[in-house]
Amino acid sequence: MFGFLTPARREETGPLANVAAADNFWRSLPRNDPLAAQKALCEVLSDLAARKDLNRELMRGLLALDQRSRSLREALLVNYASRNPQAKPFERRYWRAAIELAQAFALAFAQFLHHMRNEPSAKGWREYAPAVVLRLFRHRQVEFLLRPFLNDAAIPQVWAGLH
Repeated sequence: MFGFLTPARREETGPLANVAAADNFWRSLPRNDPLAAQKALCEVLSDLAARKDLNRELMRGLLALDQRSRSLREALLVNYASRNPQAKPFERRYWRAAIELAQAFALAFAQFLHHMRNEPSAKGWREYAPAVVLRLFRHRQVEFLLRPFLNDAAIPQVWAGLH
């Protein structure tokens, strides 16, 4: 009768609120423009990495989105072997986007690992830790392998923090 007096449970919203939201977000990304899809995905991931109120459903949404984005990562890791001089800048833009996407995912996964390690409330979901660590390493590997092709210097602090 007095439903307005009972505190409403705040429902999580956003593209990574849960697996279903991550799937909906993934379906909304442009399929014919990998750079636009990468940009939208990086924005969502940077919002997630800045959050302090992490939960298990957000982590599941992140893991689902990482799984779905495999085809996008492959599209960004193009290797144009043609002798066309205009292919080089095109290739570099895609590789730069692949590095940015890898960094965004790595930061989000690192945020969750930090949360699992330091927050008592997250100790119960450590069963996800191996999957999160593996995906963090995969994204750092992409970043590490592409840096020389883009004339970027390696960042030792990234690897020191990972170890």
